[in-house]
Amino acid sequence: MTYRTFIIFVLAWLVTGCVTYQTPLTDDFRGIEPAPRGQARVYFLRPVFSKVLRDDSPALSIDSVTSIDFVHGTYFSVVLDPGPHQLSLKPHLTDSSLWDTSMQFTVEADHAYFIAIWYDVEHSSGLSFVPVMGKVPFLIPMKTSQARATRARVEVVSEEDAQIVLKQLHYVSIKNSESDTKP
Repeated sequence: MTYRTFIIFVLAWLVTGCVTYQTPLTDDFRGIEPAPRGQARVYFLRPVFSKVLRDDSPALSIDSVTSIDFVHGTYFSVVLDPGPHQLSLKPHLTDSSLWDTSMQFTVEADHAYFIAIWYDVEHSSGLSFVPVMGKVPFLIPMKTSQARATRARVEVVSEEDAQIVLKQLHYVSIKNSESDTKP
């Protein structure tokens, strides 16, 4: 194998290694549980639409009570009293500051709600040239693609849309509480 062949092989391996990303489907979906009488059940989902910022796990708080470090590819549910509530996301020290967001939401008794939280991603592509040194130096043109997060998105979604996504996520129980209870 010549030096040039080796360099081309390594570059091709690096490019294909960076592009591959698979999201395994899980059998973790517990189904949609109804809200307890006189209260609301709220499902929080962090879909696996993109690998951008997937290593971040911002602290998700409901009504100023930290409920969970919200990990990519997970979901959980809480039972809330009817009325207005405050959802906040705060990044940890190593997380992107784009996670710093909050929203007000109102729930009604005897209803289930689904709130999806993810990132809007902007894609760009271009052409770059990788230098290869040898007796006669030359450049190898390579198509590049980049994705970057633009903003956190917090959105109420329909039960039908949520069920499709929930089947791809891992269920997370909330620490220091009974299963699926108030935060």
